[in-house]
Amino acid sequence: MAEASPMGGGSGAFDHGWRALYLEPGEGALASVRDGLTAELTEKGLSPNTAARYASYTIQAEEYFRARGTTVLTATDETLARYALSLSAQMRRNARPALRHFFRLYGRPATLPPAFGATRHQAKGWPAGKRPGHKAGSPHFGHEWEGEPGPPAERVRASRVHMRRKGLGPRTIGHYSSMLWRAERWAGARGRSLAELDADELGDYSDTLGAASRRSLRSALRHYYAATGTIDPPIGAIRVGPKRRMVAHPLEDIDARRLFELARADTGKGGTAVLLGLLLGLRCAEIAKLRFDDFDEDGRWVRFVGKGDLDASLPVPPMLRECIAALPRGSSSYLFPGQLPGKHVNPTTVWNWVRDLGADAGIEGLYTHKLRHTCLTIANDATGDLRGVQEFARHADPDTTAGYTRVTGARLTSIGEVILRELGHDEPEPAPALPTLPFAALVAGMLGAEAVEPWVALATAIAGRPGWELGLAPDGHRSMHFRFGDRLWATAEANWTSRPAQFVIFQQLSDDEDDAAWWDFGDPESLVAMLSPFEACEILPFPPTGSAFGIPGLAAVAP
Repeated sequence: MAEASPMGGGSGAFDHGWRALYLEPGEGALASVRDGLTAELTEKGLSPNTAARYASYTIQAEEYFRARGTTVLTATDETLARYALSLSAQMRRNARPALRHFFRLYGRPATLPPAFGATRHQAKGWPAGKRPGHKAGSPHFGHEWEGEPGPPAERVRASRVHMRRKGLGPRTIGHYSSMLWRAERWAGARGRSLAELDADELGDYSDTLGAASRRSLRSALRHYYAATGTIDPPIGAIRVGPKRRMVAHPLEDIDARRLFELARADTGKGGTAVLLGLLLGLRCAEIAKLRFDDFDEDGRWVRFVGKGDLDASLPVPPMLRECIAALPRGSSSYLFPGQLPGKHVNPTTVWNWVRDLGADAGIEGLYTHKLRHTCLTIANDATGDLRGVQEFARHADPDTTAGYTRVTGARLTSIGEVILRELGHDEPEPAPALPTLPFAALVAGMLGAEAVEPWVALATAIAGRPGWELGLAPDGHRSMHFRFGDRLWATAEANWTSRPAQFVIFQQLSDDEDDAAWWDFGDPESLVAMLSPFEACEILPFPPTGSAFGIPGLAAVAP
């Protein structure tokens, strides 16, 4: 391809100053080109998200070429191919349509070298379906046993039959079979079969693998040795470390509440998809494949096939039933039909919906599985029923469900109290000493005589509660409070002449010290009765009295 000039023919907004701006150096010019390109692609019919993504890929390519003394528009096929090889396969698939749109806008022929969209081996010139050491026309490496004759392939096929009988899923069977075939090839190169390897030889082979592959090989070999009738197999020779404990990454409670309210208000598919992940803990692919027929007549239960081809049934909350009933029912049986007739939407599209709604809620980088983490963590915290949450999550191993548990200080304290009670220690803890005159004198000196009575009442109600401590404002300010952690405190507001004393809970909403919400109570007993859900960071059953920055969603919580 001959080199093209950025001054070539164009159309639309790029006819007026954009070509000259494109040639200007500096990040500012490229940022302006990105914005203009996004607007141009949107005008041509692309969705705003797709247009922005294509513009980002184009600017990324431009930065690559400018660092090498050229530009995207003046790059030759050879330099474009080198750029393609520097990308992952997924990025090449995204960069290809992005650069084609960019070339069309500037009048350059929208053709790209074969390196875009190809595998790395094909981009280097090897024929399609072939790479070094691989027979043309045969399956890719690791699955040659599918059509291979001979005892090694027969043993792998027998192992596959055994795995099917044990109920393993198709993907797991394919992965384990590939691991066994590679091990058979390694043993065959040494004149042995995999079943004949002793502990030292099997250990030598496992040392060539990574930690995750060694763990997969050990699981695969259990089925292999059972299928081949091997007695006393040397599985112990495969050294694997302890299994990493699952660690959940849920949303903060305040973010989850804000996202929930935004999803409820969203009447499109994205809001329903978020609610399916947040309320039922469904995975991305499970959401994409849901059908209207999966729900019973009343819509109270949904039945579907989940991970590992396992049948699952979950109860559907009434609010979610209303959202699903509002979805349009066309000719497709899917909740979220795809572009092709009779097909469901791609799971990546569901992921994009969740990401976009999360961005609207101020949550950057939200992904569908984080909704599942949030759902199961809230369920564990609220119920403490690990077995019930395991069934709800459809986990085979309870240790996986335990990874979704957050342990608060209050929960640890209650466990200690239960242990004492079960051991026969029924004596209650000594009651904390009530505030005395020195405290009253402190209040009078800090806040005035009119504040003594309500502050003594608040201190009497809250004193001795685990985790709470009295704090005074620094630098001589006339302020005091009871604080619990870094984001929760309680005070008595008594210096008003227009209304009686009020007892107030303040909760910090973010790292900004001024970003807080508050709740008013008429007496200290009402305040103390509501401290437990605040301490546990639970979703509160009523809206706050006020908020410093007016956080969206808080005031909209139904009473």
